Amino acid sequence: MKTNIKLALASLSNLRVLALLRRVIQMLTGNANFPTPLVPLADMELLANKLDDAIAEAKEGSRVSKYQRNTFVAQAKVMLASQADYVRAVSKGDADMLVTSGFDMAKQPEHYGVPSAPVRLTSRATNVSQEVEVRWPKSTGVLGHRVFMTDKDPVTDPVWQYVDFTSRTSFVFTGLESYKPYWFSVTSIGAAGESDLSKPILGRAA
Repeated sequence: MKTNIKLALASLSNLRVLALLRRVIQMLTGNANFPTPLVPLADMELLANKLDDAIAEAKEGSRVSKYQRNTFVAQAKVMLASQADYVRAVSKGDADMLVTSGFDMAKQPEHYGVPSAPVRLTSRATNVSQEVEVRWPKSTGVLGHRVFMTDKDPVTDPVWQYVDFTSRTSFVFTGLESYKPYWFSVTSIGAAGESDLSKPILGRAA
């Protein structure tokens, strides 16, 4: 399985930079997957010790100590970025190798199949005459919906009229004849295709 490592260095606090530095050193030491680190681990260890001391000294609030701490943090980020490039190049996206590097793994995108048809549709007449609003719950992995209607009972005459596409989980049907029965149905569209029609729901406009 191909994957990658996550390296959001800009968002890391000073302590988290230090923690990541030490974890990468620990995981790469004697690691047969990455035998020749781009940044020597001894250099990383030396910088980690300096950064550890600088963080402690900066707690006193001295401007000089804070500057020194920030300098070491910047150097650590450069080291980590260089080492991450080496790890990526050697692993070629191999998840089993990457997980041994000490770096955080990037979150993998979820893949969904064809979505299921919407369920638990509800309908109501709006405050505007000749309108019916149909709603349904949100579903994961759905990009949008196609909405359909008919003025014939779909049990005996299942011929649907396509009305529109919506990315929302509700739709207002307009221009309906007041008090006349209409049936409404919805499909879900995902990356892998479109679902069957939902179970129809009856509605009447005021």
